[in-house]
Amino acid sequence: MRERTPQELEQLERRLAQLDIFLGEREPALRGLAERLGLEDPELVLTEPWRCLEAADALIAQEREATDREDPMWVLTRLGYLVGDSLAKRLGGDWFVNEVPQSRTFARYVVGRFAECGSATAVIDPFEVAHAVLGSPKGEGLAATVGKIESDLRAIPRPG
Repeated sequence: MRERTPQELEQLERRLAQLDIFLGEREPALRGLAERLGLEDPELVLTEPWRCLEAADALIAQEREATDREDPMWVLTRLGYLVGDSLAKRLGGDWFVNEVPQSRTFARYVVGRFAECGSATAVIDPFEVAHAVLGSPKGEGLAATVGKIESDLRAIPRPG
């Protein structure tokens, strides 16, 4: 594996220093998403975020059809938080900055350290997942994609 550039190492240091800020922005961002989705119980987005994924699919469908999207980063950020929180809560994981130099998700905010997964090194970049779903013309929705990721992670055998 190649060595990381000084810029990549600086990004790692910056993200590590800003992790608490990133995590602090999560709850208000998810509350804003719950409002936009018109959820009957907006607290679900915080307590059981996986139950909001199908509602988010409706928003994704609107985003795909919109020609005058106001702020695509607004949607991407909130969906990324939703994906991350869904996987972290369902699989007993955490948010953190990936510090593994050989990882393709190096210096990114990821979820991992899953108690319900056989691999201690499994990590998911939730923003990459959200971006892929938003960018696919009419592919699988967020609920199906996150469900498949969860299933795949649960299927990893435990060592020994």
